[in-house]
Amino acid sequence: MNFFEKINAKYIPSVDFVKFIMAIFVVAIHTLQPFIATLPIVWPKILNFLIGLAVPFFFVTSGFLLCEKLKVKDYSEKLLYMRKWLKRTLRLYIIWTIIYLPYAILGFYKDNIGLLKSVLVYIRNVVFVGENYLSWPLWYLLAMIVAGLIYYAILLIRPKRFLLVLVTLAILLWGIGIIIDSNEMQFELYFSLFRRIENGFFKGFPFMTIGFIISIIGRCRMWLSSSLLFLGIILQSFEVNIGGLIITYAFFSMVLSLRIHFENEEICKMFRLSSVVIYFVHMLWIGILIICFEISSLYLFIISLLLSLMTSYLVIRNKNEKVVKLLFK
Repeated sequence: MNFFEKINAKYIPSVDFVKFIMAIFVVAIHTLQPFIATLPIVWPKILNFLIGLAVPFFFVTSGFLLCEKLKVKDYSEKLLYMRKWLKRTLRLYIIWTIIYLPYAILGFYKDNIGLLKSVLVYIRNVVFVGENYLSWPLWYLLAMIVAGLIYYAILLIRPKRFLLVLVTLAILLWGIGIIIDSNEMQFELYFSLFRRIENGFFKGFPFMTIGFIISIIGRCRMWLSSSLLFLGIILQSFEVNIGGLIITYAFFSMVLSLRIHFENEEICKMFRLSSVVIYFVHMLWIGILIICFEISSLYLFIISLLLSLMTSYLVIRNKNEKVVKLLFK
């Protein structure tokens, strides 16, 4: 019995559409927690589970699309493409770090820790953590850079069993991350530098590798994806850490199987670009709102999302402008 189906599509509407939904979920992560906490007992668990799919889904999508590009290239072209991919991701990280710099300055001003310490902490955060005050989404870009460097190093080694090396290393790093996170006192030096395990080594690379796996071996059939999703939820409910990886694998495979169709590729590109814009700009709007107004978490979510959607509309209208390509592509 064949458990997997190869992906034969120039573009995949379901991925672009769900990525747009996940971008909205990211806005919810950064705004709705106080509101969710007030809901009846079962709802916080359900809503936190749903919005918790967002960032892993972005990582898996990035890994999947990266692998799709690499598969059709010869060895020298793979290395060249990886270098270009890394340069592009690094460019985006630097640009958006600069854009969010005023919020970082405001954060250090509020902390009142002095100029020298603020500069040192800022450098530490930019190089090792990926975020400062009100710039939380940027750790995703830094994590992708770290994961991309690992992929590039593996390509340079040219292992005979490329996928096996990826999977083994991903599981190893995932496990190390769990050990570090569960023994915080023993890894005080690590946490003084990286602050947490949400980075390219322990989150970015393992989740992006799920995308590689699906790209290489194909998506699971729907019945198998559903079974794996149920298994992952059960494991996660018992706080078995591997459940998160299984859920992410099954969920992305299910998304690939969704029969969503658009008239043309441009609609897919619109959802794709809109999700990127929402992801990057929503914290800018959230920052303005919480600095200027006293506002409840529910209204903060609604207003910041509407402003982010309006921004994405303007970006899509001007998608061929140089500044749009510089900031979002």
